Amino acid sequence: MKRQIPGLYLNESSSESKLEGLFLVRVDRARYRWHPQRPFVEFQFSVLEPKAFEARSFSGRLYCTEKALWRLNWFLRDFGYDAQLLKDDRVDDKALLHLRGVVRTSYTTLNGRSYQNLEAFAPEADWEVLDCASLVQSKGQEKETRSGMAFGRCFENALGAYFREEDCGATFFKEWGAYRDAAFEYKKGETWDRLLHQGIHLLETFARDNRVRIHDPHGNLQVKKHRILAGGSEFVAYLDAIGEVDGVPCLIDWKTTTSRYPEAPEGLLSLDPQLICYSWISGILEAALVVFVRKHAPEIQYLRATISEEQRQEFGRLVEETTRNQIEAGHFNPHSGIRFPQNGCVTCPYLGLCLRNDHLVAANLVRKAGASNLDWLDELVD
Repeated sequence: MKRQIPGLYLNESSSESKLEGLFLVRVDRARYRWHPQRPFVEFQFSVLEPKAFEARSFSGRLYCTEKALWRLNWFLRDFGYDAQLLKDDRVDDKALLHLRGVVRTSYTTLNGRSYQNLEAFAPEADWEVLDCASLVQSKGQEKETRSGMAFGRCFENALGAYFREEDCGATFFKEWGAYRDAAFEYKKGETWDRLLHQGIHLLETFARDNRVRIHDPHGNLQVKKHRILAGGSEFVAYLDAIGEVDGVPCLIDWKTTTSRYPEAPEGLLSLDPQLICYSWISGILEAALVVFVRKHAPEIQYLRATISEEQRQEFGRLVEETTRNQIEAGHFNPHSGIRFPQNGCVTCPYLGLCLRNDHLVAANLVRKAGASNLDWLDELVD
């Protein structure tokens, strides 16, 4: 007997929903699956938070091939897997049960089948500091509409593949291919294909330049740094990379943009608060910005900066004061900042004072007659 049940096909995945975003999860099932070329561990997770997704579950795979072991190792460490078992290169299905941690997921559809990707992990203790509510996406919710943001994430994953000596072009094509039919808001003249060609061109140029070295890509990409503040709060930052640029050891930040970053005057980059923050929390004086410029003829900028001890100490005081007097007190006031490439510092007449550049001071600040005589200040009273 045959029966027609309306909506049956559309609800084929009701038991396990496709989720995309950051979730605090628990391992409900884990099983090693042998395969002659690509063995893997299959997981089933239950979502614990956000609360709106608490009843949901999803499955995913972590492969055990030589090139993919780093991701399985990352998962095991951040989810608190038994250290001795890990040291002995042993995966115990029972020891994996009920482990908890944070996972970033996405899903792709290939040949009519949907696959859940386990992209990144973090310890359970980090859940509170992650802005999960703004990142969680599920089926039926609004997805990322800005092509530049998605391109940047895909390109960063391709850079990771490059340093792990994998096929970075194939990685980028696979990552960016997941967005082929996405309803992006492209800028004038941009298309999915155009961004694909720009990304491949930038990867090829980056490989030819061969100016950046990451000696331990498994440990020196997306490096987590944290510092305990005086009041007991924890400050957490993730550095894109720690390595060498032109043979100089430094912290590295990747940027993808459609505009070149200003390179003059000398020392301008040292005022960037993000690099100052990274230098303060890592203790690394030298910083580099590797800028991948998406334009008609893509190019790469390798910008360097040295962060002074004075800048790091000042930033440390700012963090302590902001945490104590504003964040913990519940006061959130808007502040402007120095960001690139739309950098207000470039047109500021006082830039020379910040950089201690006498030439810029003389060129932009006009001393009025009588300004050298400041005796009148002594006459001011409260």
